[in-house]
Amino acid sequence: MIVPVFEMVSRVTIGKLRFPVCSAIKIEESIQELGNTATIVLPRNYGTINGKGILEYIKKGDKVLIEFGYDGDYATEFEGYVRMINAEMPLQIECDDAFYLLKQNNWIKSYESITLKALLQEIITGFQIEAPELTLKKFQLDNVSSYQVLKKLQQEYGLYTRIIGSKLHVGFSYDWQGKGTTPFIYHRQKNIKASNLKWKRMEDVNVKVKVEWYDENRKKKHIEVGTTTKGARVVTRKY
Repeated sequence: MIVPVFEMVSRVTIGKLRFPVCSAIKIEESIQELGNTATIVLPRNYGTINGKGILEYIKKGDKVLIEFGYDGDYATEFEGYVRMINAEMPLQIECDDAFYLLKQNNWIKSYESITLKALLQEIITGFQIEAPELTLKKFQLDNVSSYQVLKKLQQEYGLYTRIIGSKLHVGFSYDWQGKGTTPFIYHRQKNIKASNLKWKRMEDVNVKVKVEWYDENRKKKHIEVGTTTKGARVVTRKY
Protein backbone atom coordinates (compact mmCIF):
# COMPACT_ATOMS: atom_id res chain seq x y z
CA MET A 1 0.00 0.00 0.00
CA ILE A 2 1.40 3.38 -1.02
CA VAL A 3 0.66 6.23 1.37
CA PRO A 4 0.66 9.65 -0.39
CA VAL A 5 2.95 12.25 1.12
CA PHE A 6 2.11 15.90 0.71
CA GLU A 7 4.73 18.62 0.96
CA MET A 8 3.66 21.60 3.07
CA VAL A 9 4.54 24.91 1.43
CA SER A 10 4.26 28.57 2.34
CA ARG A 11 5.10 31.90 0.81
CA VAL A 12 5.00 35.43 2.12
CA THR A 13 4.80 38.53 -0.03
CA ILE A 14 5.77 41.88 1.55
CA GLY A 15 5.65 44.83 -0.80
CA LYS A 16 7.56 43.73 -3.91
CA LEU A 17 9.47 40.93 -2.15
CA ARG A 18 8.40 37.29 -1.99
CA PHE A 19 9.84 34.92 0.61
CA PRO A 20 9.44 31.18 -0.08
CA VAL A 21 10.84 30.34 3.36
CA CYS A 22 10.25 31.91 6.79
CA SER A 23 11.53 30.98 10.23
CA ALA A 24 8.09 31.38 11.78
CA ILE A 25 4.61 32.67 10.92
CA LYS A 26 1.92 33.31 13.51
CA ILE A 27 -1.62 34.40 12.61
CA GLU A 28 -4.13 35.36 15.30
CA GLU A 29 -7.87 35.59 14.65
CA SER A 30 -10.62 36.28 17.19
CA ILE A 31 -14.00 37.95 17.09
CA GLN A 32 -13.19 39.36 20.54
CA GLU A 33 -10.31 41.36 19.06
CA LEU A 34 -10.68 44.18 16.56
CA GLY A 35 -8.98 42.75 13.49
CA ASN A 36 -6.60 39.89 12.83
CA THR A 37 -2.83 40.10 13.22
CA ALA A 38 0.19 38.24 11.90
CA THR A 39 3.83 37.99 12.94
CA ILE A 40 6.48 37.01 10.39
CA VAL A 41 10.01 36.02 11.41
CA LEU A 42 12.49 36.01 8.50
CA PRO A 43 15.63 33.82 8.41
CA ARG A 44 18.94 35.50 9.19
CA ASN A 45 20.24 34.96 5.66
CA TYR A 46 17.71 37.53 4.43
CA GLY A 47 19.76 40.31 6.06
CA THR A 48 20.78 41.62 2.63
CA ILE A 49 19.29 41.25 -0.84
CA ASN A 50 21.30 42.21 -3.93
CA GLY A 51 23.81 44.00 -1.75
CA LYS A 52 21.18 46.15 0.01
CA GLY A 53 19.92 45.79 3.55
CA ILE A 54 16.48 44.22 3.67
CA LEU A 55 15.07 47.25 5.51
CA GLU A 56 15.63 49.25 2.32
CA TYR A 57 12.96 47.08 0.68
CA ILE A 58 10.40 46.82 3.49
CA LYS A 59 8.61 49.72 5.16
CA LYS A 60 5.63 50.37 7.37
CA GLY A 61 2.36 50.25 5.42
CA ASP A 62 3.58 47.75 2.80
CA LYS A 63 0.98 45.22 1.71
CA VAL A 64 1.36 41.70 3.12
CA LEU A 65 0.08 38.40 1.75
CA ILE A 66 0.57 35.08 3.58
CA GLU A 67 -0.25 31.83 1.79
CA PHE A 68 -0.10 28.20 2.91
CA GLY A 69 -0.73 24.99 1.02
CA TYR A 70 0.47 21.60 -0.20
CA ASP A 71 2.50 20.62 -3.26
CA GLY A 72 2.45 24.11 -4.77
CA ASP A 73 -1.30 24.61 -4.30
CA TYR A 74 -1.59 27.79 -2.21
CA ALA A 75 -4.49 29.28 -0.26
CA THR A 76 -4.58 32.79 1.16
CA GLU A 77 -4.46 32.80 4.97
CA PHE A 78 -3.83 36.47 5.72
CA GLU A 79 -3.91 39.82 3.90
CA GLY A 80 -2.89 43.07 5.52
CA TYR A 81 -0.21 45.67 6.04
CA VAL A 82 3.10 46.04 7.86
CA ARG A 83 2.44 47.70 11.21
CA MET A 84 5.86 47.49 12.83
CA ILE A 85 9.35 46.18 12.00
CA ASN A 86 11.69 44.89 14.66
CA ALA A 87 15.09 45.82 13.22
CA GLU A 88 17.02 43.23 15.24
CA MET A 89 17.98 39.86 13.82
CA PRO A 90 16.15 37.67 13.11
CA LEU A 91 13.87 40.27 11.53
CA GLN A 92 10.36 40.21 13.01
CA ILE A 93 7.51 41.93 11.16
CA GLU A 94 4.21 42.71 12.86
CA CYS A 95 1.16 43.00 10.56
CA ASP A 96 -2.46 44.12 10.80
CA ASP A 97 -5.27 43.16 8.46
CA ALA A 98 -7.41 45.76 6.67
CA PHE A 99 -8.13 47.45 10.02
CA TYR A 100 -4.71 49.06 9.55
CA LEU A 101 -6.30 51.47 7.06
CA LEU A 102 -8.83 52.59 9.66
CA LYS A 103 -6.03 53.73 11.99
CA GLN A 104 -4.68 56.28 9.52
CA ASN A 105 -7.34 59.00 9.90
CA ASN A 106 -8.67 61.34 12.56
CA TRP A 107 -12.16 62.61 13.41
CA ILE A 108 -13.60 65.42 15.52
CA LYS A 109 -17.40 65.30 15.37
CA SER A 110 -20.42 65.44 17.63
CA TYR A 111 -23.93 64.08 17.08
CA GLU A 112 -27.11 64.61 19.06
CA SER A 113 -28.48 61.53 17.33
CA ILE A 114 -27.25 59.37 14.45
CA THR A 115 -27.91 55.84 13.23
CA LEU A 116 -25.08 53.36 13.51
CA LYS A 117 -24.96 52.76 9.75
CA ALA A 118 -24.93 56.50 8.94
CA LEU A 119 -22.05 57.01 11.38
CA LEU A 120 -20.02 54.20 9.85
CA GLN A 121 -20.66 55.41 6.30
CA GLU A 122 -19.44 58.86 7.29
CA ILE A 123 -16.16 57.83 8.91
CA ILE A 124 -15.29 54.70 6.87
CA THR A 125 -14.74 54.61 3.10
CA GLY A 126 -13.80 51.81 0.75
CA PHE A 127 -16.01 49.20 2.42
CA GLN A 128 -19.60 48.09 2.08
CA ILE A 129 -21.18 48.56 5.51
CA GLU A 130 -23.43 45.97 7.16
CA ALA A 131 -24.83 47.02 10.54
CA PRO A 132 -28.00 46.59 12.61
CA GLU A 133 -30.67 49.30 12.82
CA LEU A 134 -29.52 51.18 15.91
CA THR A 135 -29.63 54.85 16.90
CA LEU A 136 -26.80 56.38 18.92
CA LYS A 137 -27.64 59.36 21.12
CA LYS A 138 -25.13 62.11 22.02
CA PHE A 139 -22.25 60.38 20.28
CA GLN A 140 -18.98 62.31 20.24
CA LEU A 141 -15.73 61.76 18.33
CA ASP A 142 -12.93 63.60 20.07
CA ASN A 143 -9.77 63.43 17.97
CA VAL A 144 -10.02 59.68 17.30
CA SER A 145 -9.46 57.37 14.32
CA SER A 146 -12.13 55.18 12.71
CA TYR A 147 -10.47 52.21 14.42
CA GLN A 148 -10.86 53.86 17.83
CA VAL A 149 -14.54 54.55 17.09
CA LEU A 150 -15.08 50.85 16.36
CA LYS A 151 -13.24 50.04 19.58
CA LYS A 152 -15.59 52.37 21.48
CA LEU A 153 -18.63 50.67 19.90
CA GLN A 154 -17.27 47.34 21.11
CA GLN A 155 -16.47 48.46 24.65
CA GLU A 156 -19.58 50.55 25.32
CA TYR A 157 -22.26 48.91 23.15
CA GLY A 158 -21.08 45.31 22.73
CA LEU A 159 -20.87 45.73 18.95
CA TYR A 160 -18.14 43.69 17.30
CA THR A 161 -16.55 44.42 13.93
CA ARG A 162 -14.97 42.17 11.34
CA ILE A 163 -13.85 42.71 7.76
CA ILE A 164 -14.57 40.06 5.15
CA GLY A 165 -13.33 41.00 1.69
CA SER A 166 -14.80 44.39 0.84
CA LYS A 167 -17.50 44.24 3.54
CA LEU A 168 -17.28 45.66 7.04
CA HIS A 169 -19.68 43.86 9.38
CA VAL A 170 -20.70 45.44 12.68
CA GLY A 171 -23.01 43.60 15.04
CA PHE A 172 -23.33 41.55 18.16
CA SER A 173 -20.93 38.68 18.72
CA TYR A 174 -23.78 36.17 18.38
CA ASP A 175 -26.72 36.15 15.98
CA TRP A 176 -29.63 35.37 18.28
CA GLN A 177 -32.02 35.03 15.33
CA GLY A 178 -29.85 32.33 13.75
CA LYS A 179 -29.84 34.00 10.33
CA GLY A 180 -27.59 32.32 7.82
CA THR A 181 -26.80 29.41 10.13
CA THR A 182 -27.26 25.67 9.62
CA PRO A 183 -28.21 23.41 12.54
CA PHE A 184 -25.69 20.66 13.29
CA ILE A 185 -26.63 17.54 15.24
CA TYR A 186 -24.02 16.19 17.67
CA HIS A 187 -24.25 12.44 18.33
CA ARG A 188 -22.13 10.83 21.05
CA GLN A 189 -21.67 7.61 19.07
CA LYS A 190 -21.24 9.11 15.59
CA ASN A 191 -19.39 12.43 15.46
CA ILE A 192 -18.02 13.20 18.94
CA LYS A 193 -14.52 11.86 19.62
CA ALA A 194 -14.48 12.81 23.30
CA SER A 195 -16.73 14.62 25.73
CA ASN A 196 -16.42 15.76 29.34
CA LEU A 197 -20.02 16.93 29.52
CA LYS A 198 -21.95 15.89 32.61
CA TRP A 199 -25.66 15.39 32.28
CA LYS A 200 -28.00 17.16 34.71
CA ARG A 201 -31.73 17.19 35.07
CA MET A 202 -33.36 20.48 34.17
CA GLU A 203 -34.91 20.77 37.64
CA ASP A 204 -31.42 20.53 39.19
CA VAL A 205 -30.07 23.57 37.33
CA ASN A 206 -30.75 26.31 39.88
CA VAL A 207 -29.44 29.48 38.16
CA LYS A 208 -30.72 33.03 37.77
CA VAL A 209 -29.15 35.47 35.28
CA LYS A 210 -29.25 39.19 36.01
CA VAL A 211 -28.32 41.64 33.24
CA GLU A 212 -27.69 45.33 33.92
CA TRP A 213 -27.23 48.05 31.31
CA TYR A 214 -27.73 51.77 30.58
CA ASP A 215 -30.25 52.88 27.97
CA GLU A 216 -29.73 55.68 25.43
CA ASN A 217 -30.56 58.25 28.12
CA ARG A 218 -27.96 56.77 30.50
CA LYS A 219 -30.67 55.41 32.77
CA LYS A 220 -29.74 52.18 34.52
CA LYS A 221 -31.95 49.18 33.77
CA HIS A 222 -31.89 45.48 34.56
CA ILE A 223 -33.71 42.24 33.84
CA GLU A 224 -33.65 38.84 35.57
CA VAL A 225 -34.38 35.47 33.98
CA GLY A 226 -34.09 31.89 35.17
CA THR A 227 -35.20 30.02 38.25
CA THR A 228 -37.32 31.68 40.92
CA THR A 229 -36.48 29.23 43.69
CA LYS A 230 -34.58 30.22 46.83
CA GLY A 231 -30.83 29.62 46.99
CA ALA A 232 -30.35 30.01 43.25
CA ARG A 233 -26.88 30.86 41.97
CA VAL A 234 -27.01 34.38 40.49
CA VAL A 235 -24.91 35.22 37.46
CA THR A 236 -24.61 38.98 36.83
CA ARG A 237 -23.57 40.59 33.56
CA LYS A 238 -23.12 44.34 33.09
CA TYR A 239 -23.14 46.19 29.75
